[in-house]
Amino acid sequence: MSSMSGPLTCVLVLVGVGLHFAPENVVARVRAVIADSLRPGQVAAREVTEFVRGHGSMNLTKTDRDHRTEVDRLRDQLQEEQTQTAALQIRLAQLADHNSRTDSLPETIRTLPPLVTSSLIDAAVLGDAVAEKWRKGKLLDRGQTSGVRETELVVKSNHALVDVGRDGDLSPEDGVLLGRCVIGKVERVGRWTSTFLLLTDSGYRGRAQLVHQADSGYVFGAKGILEGQGEPLCRLKGIASSDSVTVGDAVYAATREGLSSTPLYYGRVVEASLGPSDSEWKVLVEPVPVPSDLQSVQIMRTAVNNERLTAER
Repeated sequence: MSSMSGPLTCVLVLVGVGLHFAPENVVARVRAVIADSLRPGQVAAREVTEFVRGHGSMNLTKTDRDHRTEVDRLRDQLQEEQTQTAALQIRLAQLADHNSRTDSLPETIRTLPPLVTSSLIDAAVLGDAVAEKWRKGKLLDRGQTSGVRETELVVKSNHALVDVGRDGDLSPEDGVLLGRCVIGKVERVGRWTSTFLLLTDSGYRGRAQLVHQADSGYVFGAKGILEGQGEPLCRLKGIASSDSVTVGDAVYAATREGLSSTPLYYGRVVEASLGPSDSEWKVLVEPVPVPSDLQSVQIMRTAVNNERLTAER
């Protein structure tokens, strides 16, 4: 290759000098010949480039689409596994804490059954159209004179309805769950239906506890009251300025209430501020998102344990 570069360079130089001193009509004809000889290659190169670019972009788009789908699937799977791992870690912390508190108790006390028990019941969320007909009595084949009438407080409430009431042994304050996440609580109980509040509703209040992630695992933090504000974010009140709060902390239903052996998740801290003269933190919590087309939930019913009432003293 290097042996040919010298003569080729000389030829090009001579051609260039000749064209410089040649008449204009000769130069024009030579330029036309050279352009015509190069045009097929230029067109072919352009067509090949456009073909490769077009097919490459199509393949890249399909590849990107498949890649995004796989990434989304793996992200969802990872999030689910992280949630399960966090729940197990917190459950271990609960057990360790429980054991440390009960080791010093007499055996007769430790073996007593719990006073309050809980159970889950599935409930369907009535859609707006069905709920409206139910409230107006259009779904009942008998009227008020026959004694078939829903509780007035439930009928007049504008909150969401579930299709379980006293017939399912529900009580006000029973938790409304989506998976292992708390999304609200029962507000009023009727004969066949009940209304429930979402965490974000202004009337919602529930006991909550912070959970910090440390190098050694999950650590229970301060307790407070989670309140709905009628806005997308809830407020966690009652966290003293001497307590530790960090953005990203998990917020769970308060532990040791005797209602569930598995931690129930509220959401996470997205804002925590403390002024120089503040006696408690200002904490905002982002709850679990609730689908706009929510169709079913689980309700955690609480009741006094009959075994405990009948246990020998």
